[in-house]
Amino acid sequence: MEKSIVFTGIVKDRKLYCDGVEIKNDTSLINHSPDGFMWGYNGSGPAQCSFMILFTYFTKVKGYAKAEALRKTHALYQDFKFGIISKQSSDEDFMLPAFWIDHWIAYREVA
Repeated sequence: MEKSIVFTGIVKDRKLYCDGVEIKNDTSLINHSPDGFMWGYNGSGPAQCSFMILFTYFTKVKGYAKAEALRKTHALYQDFKFGIISKQSSDEDFMLPAFWIDHWIAYREVA
């Protein structure tokens, strides 16, 4: 059985993790929020969060090269922010299994 990869957001320190490994706020890729990640609303922190989760998903989970991962991430991250990240409680940690992202992308492709 394939191991399920999980993305986690920890509200007390506003950090993201992929299977326990911290996702750095790489503002060289996109710079919506140099102050860090957030979720639970439609602002700059959730945009940065959405971008870095999807970029990590495409590079670490799907194995895409950086250029292809960036292309796919740029195409999807705002919708991901509105549909998934903004819906998380801003007062609580969240867990997002990679297979949920798989399903979200698949739904978008057939809708």
